[in-house]
Amino acid sequence: MKRALLFVVLPLVVGAATYFATRAPDIRLFDWTPAFIVAAVPKLHLPAIVVGSLPDAMWAFAFGSALGLVWKKPSAWMWIGACLTASIELAQAAHLIEGVFDRVDLLAMIASYFIGWRISRVGISSPHRRDAPRPIPT
Repeated sequence: MKRALLFVVLPLVVGAATYFATRAPDIRLFDWTPAFIVAAVPKLHLPAIVVGSLPDAMWAFAFGSALGLVWKKPSAWMWIGACLTASIELAQAAHLIEGVFDRVDLLAMIASYFIGWRISRVGISSPHRRDAPRPIPT
């Protein structure tokens, strides 16, 4: 449970807080959030790359972490998750969903997804790890 809070919930909170602290209230997240929460977050002036890419990167990190916590070993789900992550930004490029395509966002999301997937698994036992206990031959 602690790992899920650290690797999934906290990045989502950081991403949402970045939106609240740096964006105009014309995005849907503001509509879905109670006004007292939005008002509690101080307004910040951050570099455009942080404002534009950090929330997306945090979402992708949380998604990769969630899949890494559920599936202990690399599997097809890891790659399906990576494709889903990339498809969000690519769908914006094709004008299939609302939003503006940005190569930096795409790279940040893919990198963050794999980083989240990998570090959420640190400390999880796997027979493929070098330091995993070896079976005693009989």
